[in-house]
Amino acid sequence: MNDILFLHPSGKWKGRPVAVIRDWSGGLLPAAIPYPPVDLAGLATWARASGFKADFLDADSRGWGAGEIAGYLREQPAPALLLISTWYSLEDDLALIQAVKAALPDLRVLFAGANVTVDPRPALAGGVDYVIQGEPEMPLLDFLRGQPERSLAHRSDGAVVLGQRAWVARLDDLPIPDRGLMDVRRYRSILDRRAPYTTIQASRGCPYACAFCPDSLWFGAKVRYRSPAHVVEEIAAILDRNGIPQINFKDLVFTHRRDWALEICEAILRRNVRFSWRCLARVDEVDSELLILMRRAGCHQISFGLETGSQALLDRHLKSATVEQARMAVHLVKSVGLEATGLFVLGLAGETPRTVRETLALALSLPLDFAHFNMLVDIHEPFFHYSPELRAETLRANLRFYGRPRKLLAVVWRVLQDPAQVPAWFQTAAGVLRT
Repeated sequence: MNDILFLHPSGKWKGRPVAVIRDWSGGLLPAAIPYPPVDLAGLATWARASGFKADFLDADSRGWGAGEIAGYLREQPAPALLLISTWYSLEDDLALIQAVKAALPDLRVLFAGANVTVDPRPALAGGVDYVIQGEPEMPLLDFLRGQPERSLAHRSDGAVVLGQRAWVARLDDLPIPDRGLMDVRRYRSILDRRAPYTTIQASRGCPYACAFCPDSLWFGAKVRYRSPAHVVEEIAAILDRNGIPQINFKDLVFTHRRDWALEICEAILRRNVRFSWRCLARVDEVDSELLILMRRAGCHQISFGLETGSQALLDRHLKSATVEQARMAVHLVKSVGLEATGLFVLGLAGETPRTVRETLALALSLPLDFAHFNMLVDIHEPFFHYSPELRAETLRANLRFYGRPRKLLAVVWRVLQDPAQVPAWFQTAAGVLRT
């Protein structure tokens, strides 16, 4: 018998199929861009490396619901199940585990996720037995060793007992996630140069205090880095074992420690590992020398959290960056031959019709290859709530950006470079309109 099942459920939001990003960000993508559950596979690999029998089920790739999951657990028994929840998926996640537990009442269920870290009470009231608050590796070991009350949130005598946060001190001690647990061939993105793709996390944490960002809820404010040698070892393993040519860095501040980012690029070049990649960076933490070396090492795209075109809103939400820095960074990225993506948030506290216009004006004025306009998620609540007006505003912004003739032609040109992606483009457009 297995000790635990790591479950990647089918992605749903309000009952509709979507691609849920089940990691610290808790984001949402159209169903046409499935997101690889590398974090969950990493936890399963960690449990196995720690001496436990861990099973992994990607129910999303199989299109399975509660009935099939319960049937799987009857054939492959495990006394416990863990899934990573998000703001968008919590309602559907709770409905799923309630149905599974109705068939298997002795099953113990664990939830992890930034949203349940903020407030574990709805999950515990909805049938979840334990909630991991924050980074999951060390509390997971407490559970597997039979000491769940030591660090996991739980109910005791009708009251909620909060969990204790624990972080991995040395990230190089974590094993490389076993991507063979998932069907790597299904993960393709219209943002990428090559397919399929996977993700990699070379650091954890962020030193900044942006009021709307969930990163520190899971990883804390201190940035912890893997050694460049360990990062490149994982990249080589991905290429050798899985044959995945596109590897995207999830680090929020990949270029924050410039010497570390340079060393990773130099290690990639020395090892002669050839792959395409993209990453996230801050607008005040890029320069031409670094960007040129990143491009030589295979980088093709930088995503910036531009957030808003209103300097007043940037200041109010502690972004510690300026609109002018955003302009300079995007133009710099384009000048060295890289693609630039702008990430925007609508619905920030203090948002007005004027600030929305400022945000759209900024996006339209910049030479961005892609832009994503997202609805604000209140990271202090476990569920996602939004207004129809905000959803409509977000949809209008996306249509305004991509509906320009020049941008439409650019999309057509990109599709022609990889005709296999044509269905994904249409499905993505339909998914944006639905969500």
